[in-house]
Amino acid sequence: MSTTSSIVVVVVVIVIITFFWFTFRFYDPFEIGINKARKDFPKVAETLGLKFTAPVTDEELGELNGKFRGQTVRVAPDDSAKIEVVFDTRIKVYISNSEPVRTLANEGMDAFDFQDAAANKLFTTRFASPSLVDKLASSQKMFAFVKAFNNHWGSELSDLKYSNGYLYVTFKYGFQKYIPAKDIEPMLKDLVSLAEILETL
Repeated sequence: MSTTSSIVVVVVVIVIITFFWFTFRFYDPFEIGINKARKDFPKVAETLGLKFTAPVTDEELGELNGKFRGQTVRVAPDDSAKIEVVFDTRIKVYISNSEPVRTLANEGMDAFDFQDAAANKLFTTRFASPSLVDKLASSQKMFAFVKAFNNHWGSELSDLKYSNGYLYVTFKYGFQKYIPAKDIEPMLKDLVSLAEILETL
């Protein structure tokens, strides 16, 4: 076999392995992941001291609500696999890893750049009230958070957004979206840490 042929074979094998890894990791074709998540979900509520609301149908997983480290939280796998922190007060900030759904400049907020490349890469959409722009753009706590967050989470996430009193993430797992039980507490910790940064601006 020639060198060129060997390289082609190796590339094809890598592509096939990558395809199957991605399929089984994120699309859960045999529903192994979602069935485990469904079984473990009530146990997570008990461990974290949250209220478990049972699902309405057999296809759903239910919902967790309550307080976590002093913050109001909601874990809703049936709502686009969402974990959410609800703020007591609304901070005039909009940060997201996706494009905005409305014109934020008309809401008294200015576009800005973080003084950190990783933060700009994570939050591709960045708006804040003029009084908060400088504090947020130069926040060392935010930069440290982004570094730790990027090290922990990778391609598992679809959305990460703070807007109008809500901070949330959504996950990519499964044709029918779900959240692995092992990810719930670590993500709650990260979201609450980000909420605390925003609340102390």
